[in-house]
Order: sequence, then C-alpha cells, then structure tokens
Amino acid sequence: MEEWILINKEDDSWISLIFLLNFLLFVVAKTRYNPQFKSFFRYFDTPLYFSNYSDNLIGTGGFNSIMGLFTFSNICLFLSFSLKYFADTPLRFEIFLVLFVAIFSIVLLRGLFIQLVGNFTGVTSIINQYQFRILTYLKRWAIFIFMGLVFYHYALDDASTYFKSFFALAITVYIIYQIIVVIQLFKYINQNGLYFILYICTFKITPWIFLIKRLNQLEFLIL
Repeated sequence: MEEWILINKEDDSWISLIFLLNFLLFVVAKTRYNPQFKSFFRYFDTPLYFSNYSDNLIGTGGFNSIMGLFTFSNICLFLSFSLKYFADTPLRFEIFLVLFVAIFSIVLLRGLFIQLVGNFTGVTSIINQYQFRILTYLKRWAIFIFMGLVFYHYALDDASTYFKSFFALAITVYIIYQIIVVIQLFKYINQNGLYFILYICTFKITPWIFLIKRLNQLEFLIL
C-alpha cells in the first residue's frame, strides 16, 4: 500500500505574484510612456536621454513613478534571495515587505533631507543631476535583476552556484554604474565640490550601512 509523504516546501506563490506585478508595471510604462521608454532603452544614447528628461522631472513623473516602483520591488526581491543564500533566512513575503518599507522610507526621508541641505549649500542642481542619473542607471539595473531572478527561479533546479555568480555580477554592475555617474558629474563640480563629496559619503552611504546592520533583526520573522 502506498503512503503519502509530506514534503516540507516553502510557499513561494507570492514570488510569482511579485514577478507578475513587476511585469505589468513594465508593460504599463512601455504602453503609456512609449517615447520616454524607447529613449530610456537607448543605452548608447544615454547623454541624449539625460538632456531631454533630467530637467523635466514633473513631466516625466508618471514614468519615473512606475519604473521606480518596479525598481524598488526587484531590489527587495533580490535582497530577499540574497538573505536566503548568504544568511540562511527563509524566503518569506514578510521579509520582502520589511525590506520594501525600510528601503522606501530611507529613500524618501533622505530625498527630503537632501533637498533641504541642497538649498542651504547651493548644490541643488548638482544633487538633482546626480539623483536623476543614478535613478536612471538603477532602473536599468533593476531590469537586469528582474530577468536574472526570473531565469533563476523558474529555469533552474539546483541554482546555488548560479545565484552566487549572478549576485557577484549584479553587485559589480551596480558599482560600475555608481562610478560612471560620479565621473560624468565631475565636470559640474567646482567650488561646491566639497559639499558634493560630503553628500556622497554621508547621505548616500550611511543609511545603507545602518540598514545592513539591522538586517539581522529580521530573525524574529522566522519564529
């Protein structure tokens, strides 16, 4: 007589839902903001995209909001998978949600504070240029993350080696993007360069160091 064997498997249906929502956001951005979407994807014509859209943040708010949500979601999913492999943390929706709220809060509060500091120090234009360029590259990075995670989650059975390689490649690409933006903006830096460097060191890096130190507190979600 055959016996049923209960297999203990994590419920990952929420991951498929996140993938679907991200895909729908991508489609909406393509459908409703087709001109900017096409310009956004012209990697070899990035300076033209910056010149056309960096000074018109209000007019491009819809596209930026949709792709921003797409970016936040994929980054949090990427971090959730990373915690699973490097910190042995269960892949659960609660952890994804905590990461999403934490990262969104940090970005929002930092953005508001940066605007106040920029107005006070007179480097608002430099900071805005830096933010727009970083967000542009970050959105492209999120698309790369999205495709890599979909392939990893659905196409591979034993994918620990793949994910570690993918993680290393993703972090390398992210660092390269950061360096590219800083190099591009050096021509705008003059007497206010010191303030810009302080911004990079303080407001860009510090919040993420704080978040990383608090990630171990996610253990309470395992219980």
